[in-house]
Amino acid sequence: QRQHWADYLRSASIEFAFYSAKECSESEDMGGENQDLGESRILSPSQLLDMLKQYSEYGMIGFVGFPNVGKSSTIN
Repeated sequence: QRQHWADYLRSASIEFAFYSAKECSESEDMGGENQDLGESRILSPSQLLDMLKQYSEYGMIGFVGFPNVGKSSTIN
């Protein structure tokens, strides 16, 4: 499903990144391995923070996800 979103966003010329707190905690449990699927890979918390700092000067960043999964917590 992530690859389909990556294909769609790329076709719309939208810069994007994926983050999952659940995936990150599971990867820590497995010794820090992170799924690397090219552009559809999941960022680590530090990678996400670095990316947000880099793009914050543009003035618009969007978060998309299911309800109650931490989008607002990520922003705060």
